[in-house]
Amino acid sequence: VEMVSRKKGVSYSGVNHIVVELGGGYNGLVTIEGGRIVNGIGGTLFPGPNFMNAGAMDGEIAYLLGGFEKNLLFQGGASYLTGSESLPIEDFTGESYPEAFNAFVEGILFAVCSQQAVLGSGEVYLSGRLTRYEDIYSAVKVSLEKLGYVVSLLPVLSNKSEAAAQGYAMVGNGLCGGCYEPLVKYMMIDKAEGSVTDYVYWRERI
Repeated sequence: VEMVSRKKGVSYSGVNHIVVELGGGYNGLVTIEGGRIVNGIGGTLFPGPNFMNAGAMDGEIAYLLGGFEKNLLFQGGASYLTGSESLPIEDFTGESYPEAFNAFVEGILFAVCSQQAVLGSGEVYLSGRLTRYEDIYSAVKVSLEKLGYVVSLLPVLSNKSEAAAQGYAMVGNGLCGGCYEPLVKYMMIDKAEGSVTDYVYWRERI
C-alpha cells in the first residue's frame, strides 16, 4: 500500500489492487480496497497447484490420506506434476512441461478472477521469487492481461532484500512509532487480533 501510494501519488484511500505472491513453495493473494486488506487466499487454499504445494485439497482426499504430515504441504505442486520432486525453478517452462505449467498459470487466473466479487479494480501486482524467472513472470502477466488486467511488478523499497521482509520491517517500524506509523494505523494493523483458528469449529482437534 505504501509503495503503490507513492508510485501513483495518491493517498492510502486511493489504493485498490490485487497482489499475487509467486513463491518458491506457495502462491498467495491479497486484495486491497481503499488502502486496506479486504480479502486474501493463502497457499494451501490456492485454487490450483503452487510450485511445490498442491494448493486447495478436496476434503475426501485429506480423509483418504489418513494421518496428514506437515511435509505433505510441500508436495504435490506443479513441480511434482513434471515428474521431478526437485525440479530447478529455471527449468519450469511452458515449453518443457506444458501441462504442469498451464495448471500453475490457470490457478493464478482463477484466484485473481475470483476477487471480482469484492474488488472492481483490474490492477494486479506480482511479487515473489518466481517473478525473477522471465518464462514464469511473462506467462502469468500476459495471461492476466488477456483477461483485461493491468499487470506489473510490485514496487519495493530496495532490490537488495525480499519484499516480504521489507513489509515486516515497515509494519514493525510503524508499530514502534516510526515513520510508517500512519500506514499501520490507517490499515488498522495495530488493531489486529485473534488467530487463524478462530473460525475453526472443531478446535479441540487442533
